[in-house]
Amino acid sequence: DDSRTQLDWLVQVLEREGFEVRTAVDGKEAIRKVRSEPPDLVLLDMILPDMDGLEVLRIVKARADEHFIPVIILSVKSDLDSKVTGLRIGADDFLAKPFAEAEILARCAAMLRIKSLQDQLRRTQQKLAEQAITDELTGLKNRRAFDERLQEEFRRAQRYTDPVSLIMIDLDHFKRVNDRYGHPFG
Repeated sequence: DDSRTQLDWLVQVLEREGFEVRTAVDGKEAIRKVRSEPPDLVLLDMILPDMDGLEVLRIVKARADEHFIPVIILSVKSDLDSKVTGLRIGADDFLAKPFAEAEILARCAAMLRIKSLQDQLRRTQQKLAEQAITDELTGLKNRRAFDERLQEEFRRAQRYTDPVSLIMIDLDHFKRVNDRYGHPFG
C-alpha cells in the first residue's frame, strides 16, 4: 500500500484475526517477497510508489506453473474500468477503499478457502498422475510409464543423434513363482 497509515491499519486488523502478515513498501519489494517466499494471499494496492500495481499483478500472476496465489486488489479507484482491468489481468477480487474490517476479513477468508481447494485439487491431480504410471502391487513404474519414457529417449537420441539401446529380460516360468508364493512375493 502506498499509504503507511492504511498499511499499518490493515496489518493490525489482519494480525488481530490471527493472520501472519508480511508487508512491502513498493512493487519491487512485493515481487521479490512473492518470488522468494510465496504467500497464501496477496493484498495489492493499485497505486504504488515505484510502479503500477497492475504491473505487479501481471508479474505475480505470470508464474502460472507455480501454486495458485490469490490476489485482492485494494484501490481508491472504484470505477468499473479499473475493476474490470484488474480482474482481466488476473486479480481474484477487487475491493474499493475505504472498506470495512468485516469486508476485508470476509474476502480474505473466501480467497483462502479457494486457495485451499486449489491446493487440494493440485495434490489430488499429482497423486492420480503418479498412480496412472505406477504398478499398485510393486510400486514400480508400469507399462504406460515405460512407453512414455521410451518415446522420450528415442526423441532425445534423435535430437542429439545419440545411439539408444534397450535391453529386455524375460524370466522363464515366472508364473510358477507367482502361483506358488503369490504376486506380492513375485
